[in-house]
Amino acid sequence: MYSFQNHYENALSQHYTRVYGGRLQNYEKANSILDRFGLLPNDKEHALAIDMGAGPGFYSVPLARRGYQVVAIDLDANLLSELESNLGSETVQTKCGDLLDASNYPAAGADLAICMTDTIAHLNTIEQQKRLFQIAFQSLRNGGTFLCSFRDQSRALTDTDRFLPFYSDDSLIATTFVEHSDTSVRVTDIFYSWDGSSWTMNASAYNKIRVYSDELRGILEESGFLVQSEFLDRGMTYFLCTRNS
Repeated sequence: MYSFQNHYENALSQHYTRVYGGRLQNYEKANSILDRFGLLPNDKEHALAIDMGAGPGFYSVPLARRGYQVVAIDLDANLLSELESNLGSETVQTKCGDLLDASNYPAAGADLAICMTDTIAHLNTIEQQKRLFQIAFQSLRNGGTFLCSFRDQSRALTDTDRFLPFYSDDSLIATTFVEHSDTSVRVTDIFYSWDGSSWTMNASAYNKIRVYSDELRGILEESGFLVQSEFLDRGMTYFLCTRNS
């Protein structure tokens, strides 16, 4: 089991789309990133994309609307159910399962695989990160593209900077508290919910791998990827990679 699983099930999943800005805003953000890297299918009838850690489909749906046939993989059944409820004519196949289980991936070589929104940091160990990149590499056709994003944690937050208010409205307030060690980040999410008469607090914590850009680039290259470009946007780092063998 991963550290984040109980956290998502007991605290975060029910608020996920709301605290991250809503579905439409995230579709728009995803499209801007996909446009930034020029990610469009060459063959709209057969182009295959894999969304690794798809969640509620912030990238899966925009990819499908661009013409990809999308396989969306995630461990959280509630988030995948939300994805499915928002589908219209888009071609998205959901798969509830472990990203490190190769049997969850399509047999045909994909044109594109993505692993977004800090999913990489949610694994337990560096060895699991290596395994994830190996599976991504193996799931792509020769010349296929891999796009990943993560939050570089080179600078440890200290003192009051460790408290990060990230969402509030009339009935929900969300704050994150982070604690850095050399290899991990302890994340505590605190939610205050208003039911019409009183506020209720729900706090939950999990561990993330502390990700360093240079280290992650090295792991990608060891896995066989060529890192073609790097992009930094609002605290998130994006690596665009290709499989060339």
